[in-house]
Amino acid sequence: MHHLDTSVVVAWLRGDVAVSARISALVPEVAVSTVAFGELFHGARVSARVAENIERIRVIAATLLVV
Repeated sequence: MHHLDTSVVVAWLRGDVAVSARISALVPEVAVSTVAFGELFHGARVSARVAENIERIRVIAATLLVV
């Protein structure tokens, strides 16, 4: 199992091709902690595109294992 930290998930959300390719190769053996999701949701709430960013985080939560 591979655990992603917040900075890796943010890079994925921003479209980093290398990060996206690596994560795609590892799914379904990828997990994100509830702490990282808390940090992501906080960042989304203080961003300029709150609703869009929260929806993107929800898609990730449905795709990866949350631990």
